[in-house]
Amino acid sequence: GFLNNTIVSFLGDHGWHLGDNGLWCKHTNYDMALRVPMMLYIPGVTSTNPDFRFIDVLAPGFDASSHVQHTGDHLSTKELVEALDFYPTLAELAGIPVPDICPEDSTHVDTCVEGASLVPLVRKVKGLMTPAEEAKFRWKDAAFSVYHGHYGWGGGHS
Repeated sequence: GFLNNTIVSFLGDHGWHLGDNGLWCKHTNYDMALRVPMMLYIPGVTSTNPDFRFIDVLAPGFDASSHVQHTGDHLSTKELVEALDFYPTLAELAGIPVPDICPEDSTHVDTCVEGASLVPLVRKVKGLMTPAEEAKFRWKDAAFSVYHGHYGWGGGHS
């Protein structure tokens, strides 16, 4: 059926402040407004069984000593990922050419991406890398979010 040859992806919206930090909005650089749920099901990779297993790449509450956590039927990682990573990931999995990374000045470029494919991370989490690949594996040290709001210390608009 379709489950055996369909990539399923889930990317949710970011949170809403309900008075925390004195805010009633979602447009901030606080953690509540930045974290989003992201899940992938890749047939034959995230599961070889017909039941629905997935890798939750942004699940909270990890054991701080482990970068990969087995929780029930799925694996999670606390490696940094960004919503920008979704397009290059899905393109690579679907066999569509992934555009090059955007140069610093991309005004003259027709198409480029700023995210990185999650496929190497999925391979690492699933233990599908060779020892040589794993020795060279390097993932993100930081993820950035920019909101050009004008908030004063009181949490309101200044």
